[in-house]
Amino acid sequence: MAKWRNILAGSGGMLGLFVGNDRGIVKSSVVVKIHQMIVVKGFLHYNQYMKEKSAAANKRRPLVLKIKDGTTKPIYCDDHPEGRATFRCLKCGHLFCEACVGGEDGDKTYCINCKGFYEQDEKRRQAQEKKAVAAPSLKKAELTLAALGVGVSLALGYYVYENSKDPVINRGGLSVEETEMVQDANRLVSETDRLVREGIIESERLLATPVESLGDEYE
Repeated sequence: MAKWRNILAGSGGMLGLFVGNDRGIVKSSVVVKIHQMIVVKGFLHYNQYMKEKSAAANKRRPLVLKIKDGTTKPIYCDDHPEGRATFRCLKCGHLFCEACVGGEDGDKTYCINCKGFYEQDEKRRQAQEKKAVAAPSLKKAELTLAALGVGVSLALGYYVYENSKDPVINRGGLSVEETEMVQDANRLVSETDRLVREGIIESERLLATPVESLGDEYE
């Protein structure tokens, strides 16, 4: 009769019961490893969370003016003198508080008066991303079209050959059923070709269009 034993997992402090045989030892070691992975992963997530929280807190820290004698003087919002200034506008240098934030993009902060510039920069950034995606998509579409044509042709020939009672190689013509199959396949290839070429034309248009004009198009 197998004996039951208690094992204390060193790293995780996990107390487990298992049968005293090889299978039980293997199961216990697997449980310990899984527990270790959970502990390590949880620690990494917590560490990342604290870093992001600290960065956000530093970004929101009130601004101060450093005096030559080593002391500091608080800086107040230009529009709300009773509130401490937290940001300096990237566009105009305006000192403002949380209530006057017009837009944020990473470490870029705009006051409410420069909100229009923030929106323009955001549109320009989106247009640049779309343009960057369009370039590789164009080459990918061309390769896809070529591969699709070859693949459909091979698949069609094999399908007709396998499903025909009288294989094509043994006679000169096609039956009515085989002819309809070929016509359906040709229509499929034509439709796919049209869709892919439309995508290529759109990608070429995006690549040829200035980024400034794309900003108004993709709102």
